[in-house]
Amino acid sequence: MELARTLCASGSPINKSQLARTLGVARSSFSTHPKRPNMDKALAVRIEALHERDDTMGHRKLAVLLHTGKNRVKRVMHKYGIAARRKRKKYLYPGKAAETRPQSAARRGTGLGQHRCHLFRHL
Repeated sequence: MELARTLCASGSPINKSQLARTLGVARSSFSTHPKRPNMDKALAVRIEALHERDDTMGHRKLAVLLHTGKNRVKRVMHKYGIAARRKRKKYLYPGKAAETRPQSAARRGTGLGQHRCHLFRHL
């Protein structure tokens, strides 16, 4: 596409309509100039600088710091392969944490604690 744009811009005898028909694209695509790659590259450099300082920041926090949209930061990070380091989950030992002690189970939600048994002892 870049070659086609340069052919049209250089004043060659081929006009835009013929060139567009030959390539199978719309004629209007020759008049638009993509400006995103340069802007994306500049944003990627700024993201890299912040990412080196703290590699756990994701696209939301970076967007706030860079005063840019979060979707744009996310797209540029994906495009240039910049990924936030995820913090590890703490290991939970199976079975131990799920068990509850009888004292805390009696206390939960009643406010009476162990004394609840003493209220109904005479019945």
